[in-house]
Amino acid sequence: MVCEKMAASPDILQVPFDLRVDDKAVQYARPILDWNGGRVLGSEFGGGRLDGDGKIRLTSTWSIRGLDYRAEYAGTLTAKGGALIGTQSWQDGRGASGSRACSIAVVPAPQG
Repeated sequence: MVCEKMAASPDILQVPFDLRVDDKAVQYARPILDWNGGRVLGSEFGGGRLDGDGKIRLTSTWSIRGLDYRAEYAGTLTAKGGALIGTQSWQDGRGASGSRACSIAVVPAPQG
């Protein structure tokens, strides 16, 4: 997963994105890092559905340290992988908010 640089962070976000598809139900997880990417603070967990055409839509909401977050990702999957794009947005308790665009490359895990 690669996301745009936030104003307060030193660089773009680059983290692993784990995706599990079980029939049509989809779950995902990715690490949440501190503002400078130096420490894992927790995990973003979310989910969605995979339709018959391979289209996927994922959502997640979470709160951490007084900030409310929402993530939405969509794209298409095949047996060989796929790509998702989406947005992460946040708002603090005083009304300040922001967002950034993200892209995700999906490849199948090795079987064995």
